Amino acid sequence: MYLSDTWFYNTDDEYMYTYSDLIVLILIRYLTPNDINFEALEKDMIYTPGSKASTFDRILNVYKNEMLELKTMCESASFSIGGVPINYPKIRELLIEEFRKNDGFVHVDSYEFMVPFWSNVLGYMRSSSNSKQIVDDFFKKQQTKIIKKILVLSCGKDMALNYEYDHRRYITDHMYKLNVLAVNPNNSA
Repeated sequence: MYLSDTWFYNTDDEYMYTYSDLIVLILIRYLTPNDINFEALEKDMIYTPGSKASTFDRILNVYKNEMLELKTMCESASFSIGGVPINYPKIRELLIEEFRKNDGFVHVDSYEFMVPFWSNVLGYMRSSSNSKQIVDDFFKKQQTKIIKKILVLSCGKDMALNYEYDHRRYITDHMYKLNVLAVNPNNSA
């Protein structure tokens, strides 16, 4: 994660705001007025399978839980391609066959397969399923929920409550206190 390239708040590309929010919220806790606490960052980024001990473990668990819910939605959806009703197992079979035609082989558990496979499935969810609105609503709801979870992870529940879960206000105030932000967030001018 690279903090200096995440300040995408001064752009019309609003899709970058969430990315910036997440990266800053994850890394802000390691900033001090004069330095970066690399020791704490290194300790918190240790991954222990099945654990919830480190920051990374907790972030990964949030991600896995959200993706499991999305996967279940995809597997339960009904699709219509060319006016023909089709279910997820058939979509999966068609995609595997398409990958096989293109590449000559398919390793269904490989990263190289999974990324384009799920990208295609999500494309079909949004274009050819009875669940487009459900998926869109899921993404909006989860975005808000995940940012709140990462805010709590970053500053603690009491501080998040003090900020009424307004993560941008927390980020702005914290960066100002660290003397990283040149603008006074309390100045209305």
